[in-house]
Amino acid sequence: MISAGPGRGVVVDTGPDPVTMDRCLRRIGIEDVPLLVLTHPHADHVNGLPGVLRNRRVGAVLVSPQRTDARSVARVSATLAHHRIPEWTAPPGTRWRFGPSELTVLAPEVAAHDMHGYGEGSAINNSSIVMHVRWRAGSILLSGDLETEAQEQLHRRLTVRADLLKTPHHGSNRQSPTFLSSLGARAALISVGADNDYGHPAEYTLNLLRRLGLTIYRTDQDGDLAVVEREEGGMAVVARGT
Repeated sequence: MISAGPGRGVVVDTGPDPVTMDRCLRRIGIEDVPLLVLTHPHADHVNGLPGVLRNRRVGAVLVSPQRTDARSVARVSATLAHHRIPEWTAPPGTRWRFGPSELTVLAPEVAAHDMHGYGEGSAINNSSIVMHVRWRAGSILLSGDLETEAQEQLHRRLTVRADLLKTPHHGSNRQSPTFLSSLGARAALISVGADNDYGHPAEYTLNLLRRLGLTIYRTDQDGDLAVVEREEGGMAVVARGT
């Protein structure tokens, strides 16, 4: 969730469970969601959608222009249509400002070809919306579930710098060292479930992040993570604990 002012927040992905999603937003007092970003239509990123919609105003929902996984896309579209919520796509370079946060879409390109990769669901992962978020104190790259092919394509197309990185694809082993090293990030946040069946985060990726000098924060070990502005300037990552 990205701060958009008192009681307002931009939500990026919903997790798999509506109850957990609703409870999380209620705990931090979010009543108004001016923008909901669904980076790509895998269940662990969109199935919590009803929890965001519960007793909240949602201004619009941003979805990937690459319409992968037709069944999941149709289900999301039907839910949004039922609630009369606009469904948007946005090309790279699209920018919004919500309260203290400036959001810029970096990927995917509308006309980009599918990048299938090596694993099941790689084409969907590589269609993820990627956003750069800037605050007065610094910035973060929200990279969805990008895998190696899309990371390298983004690196070839743009020079991206960020203080913090939301590690792509829950820290899977499908990472581009060139892309990650080019960001200049100081810390990596890994959103990952405890004892998951996928082996995330991969030891390869953890070692890569350490070699690049990034401090690693993991939701499976550290609990909820929040990025806050320090009184003396700059940013800090605060862990709530598991």
